[in-house]
Amino acid sequence: MSHSSFKLTLLAAGIVAATSANAAIYDVHEVDAADYVASTENYGVAIQKPVPLVGTGGCFETDCGTGSAYAIAVETRNTEEAISYREEVPFAMDLSFSYVDDVNNSDDLEAYCFNERGYDTCEDWAKRKYVTWSKEYSDFTAYENAIAYVNGKVGTSATNTVVNGFVGISSTPFGNYSNTGAWAVGFGGGDFDLEPQSRVWFNDGTNIGGSISSKVSDGDKPYLYNSSKAALQYSGDLISLNWGRYDGDVSEEEDDRLAQGSIRAIQDVGGIIYAVGFNTYRDQRSTNDIAATVFSIDPSAKDYTVASNWTYTRVSGTENEISSDYTHSNSVVTDLNANLVAIGEAKRQGNAPENGAANNRLFYIADVSGSKTASFFSGGIFFNGAGGTAAAINNYNEVVGQIDAETSREVDGKQRRTRGYINPLNANNTEPTRRAIFNNQAWLLDDLTNDGSTTSNNNQYRIVSASDINDDGVIAATAIKCTGGYDTTSHNAYCGGGNQDETVVAVKLVPKIDDGSSDFTITARSTETPPVERSGGSLGFALLTVLGFLSFRRK
Repeated sequence: MSHSSFKLTLLAAGIVAATSANAAIYDVHEVDAADYVASTENYGVAIQKPVPLVGTGGCFETDCGTGSAYAIAVETRNTEEAISYREEVPFAMDLSFSYVDDVNNSDDLEAYCFNERGYDTCEDWAKRKYVTWSKEYSDFTAYENAIAYVNGKVGTSATNTVVNGFVGISSTPFGNYSNTGAWAVGFGGGDFDLEPQSRVWFNDGTNIGGSISSKVSDGDKPYLYNSSKAALQYSGDLISLNWGRYDGDVSEEEDDRLAQGSIRAIQDVGGIIYAVGFNTYRDQRSTNDIAATVFSIDPSAKDYTVASNWTYTRVSGTENEISSDYTHSNSVVTDLNANLVAIGEAKRQGNAPENGAANNRLFYIADVSGSKTASFFSGGIFFNGAGGTAAAINNYNEVVGQIDAETSREVDGKQRRTRGYINPLNANNTEPTRRAIFNNQAWLLDDLTNDGSTTSNNNQYRIVSASDINDDGVIAATAIKCTGGYDTTSHNAYCGGGNQDETVVAVKLVPKIDDGSSDFTITARSTETPPVERSGGSLGFALLTVLGFLSFRRK
């Protein structure tokens, strides 16, 4: 998708000049508590698309106020999420469901942490998740942990509702919820909603993508042991796609592993359908075989309703096995924009860490109509071994997500502190003047909300994750909040000298425009030395859950 260029504003020019003044380029707007029922924690997970787009510069050249024109989806958590309400399989890799099939204690959860994360704190990590899993294991509809809101509660008769986005340019959400006998049932997804078990990951108002699950083993846990197939609704037809076929047909169950597939985004460009997500491949079944995949077909040449007519291409560089080395435990393409630029994540296996972490490596594909090869994020905030999420990309090739904000070892250590980021890619159809606003580089969002004032509204927040971004540049994000403001503007500032509680809140980040009243520049926040050691009351469950929950893949 090409964009008409706009005149380089004083904002962009000022940033490029990079003078010494401090001025935020985003305002932080906390979601009004009237829009949801107060809960322990609140997360910003999806933002409405522009209605209509205010201009090529979006809210960087047109005053969007508090961003009230854009609906935001908020989710709450009462206790730390144990098993993702979104993902097709536990931890996006447990095809045998072996890490979650015992509720007697937290040993299996601890085994996953030890094998795939390597933390020295795995016992505590597992116990926190077990608090939730012990309540959900026997009757997962009896414990409502995840509640979703879009100007009021979503799915009032459902349990554990999550929102993955908004239908087209509307404020109608889509996602999935739990009901009796099904861990996930899609909503806002056309015919997906009629399936006994499904997930809706994408709905642009025309095409819908996600997955459809089938029970393989009932037993006394009907919500476990499901296979899934990537699926889409196109031109009114609901189509389930095959699992990969690189070394013969894939069986639904093999060696206690259940085949899985999912579509996270769809684009119809030039009469060819492109979809992205992950799929299962037989020649990888000696290890975990969930692999990032691009699905494609030309409907004018082949019947798109026949699953075998589709092409399934694994993303080069993200495979489980690379040059006879088992490098990744799983990978997924998380989003795709109208420029056919895709983004994704490849999780390093626990026994193949990089710089002390079995991290989620972040990548993009420059053009899925060409070579399906991963280019991994690197340089600047993406230091060697940094892990995070690639949550969303808009049509200006601006990527948002979560990234490690410290380089300490996780293997035999603890989880790293994380922060939200934006990465304006130099990729297919990138608008140069829009990218220049960011000085042509990736940033921690905290640096872009830094106005140099300890008494400003922005200084009450540190952005721990960004989940979605629209073409006007408005971001749905999650922050930790120090009411009244942090003691300094630094990244790791104290909240009330380390004695005041922080809370987890949903926020919108709304771009500012240069009205000529100040010199707009980006100034990175400082880092205080020695590192701040916050009290247990200041962090507690709040930050620990942020670290765990915000690893979800939105699209």
